[in-house]
Amino acid sequence: SLEADAADAAEVAVIAPLLAPLRADLAMREAYLDAVAAGTAPPPPPSPTLPLPVYAVGGAADAAVDAASLQRWAALGSGGGGCTQLPGGHFYLHSRLGGPSLAPLLALVASKIAVCLAAVPASVLCGPPLEGAV
Repeated sequence: SLEADAADAAEVAVIAPLLAPLRADLAMREAYLDAVAAGTAPPPPPSPTLPLPVYAVGGAADAAVDAASLQRWAALGSGGGGCTQLPGGHFYLHSRLGGPSLAPLLALVASKIAVCLAAVPASVLCGPPLEGAV
């Protein structure tokens, strides 16, 4: 049908620009794996540290990302972060959108924001009004 053809054309228009970078990424990965197998790969660079805390949240039933993986994500921050596992799988948030309550996740996010805001001087949060502000 015309609608299906139009949908296919729109899909191709979205996907086509992504193919060249994706192919380049896959080629680079294959070249790296070949170098690792041959023993000629350089050591990986040290992980960067972000100048802020990183708090990683995952699903407790996620078979792909365990607690140790979440801790490695949290370690990418400059400290003060951490990790938590909530009930659910790998697509924890997606599975919650039509299902159980998001309350545990929202409460966690709110508590982390409150900690960050408590560390900011009140003058920054509630400073004088800006000139010309409405």
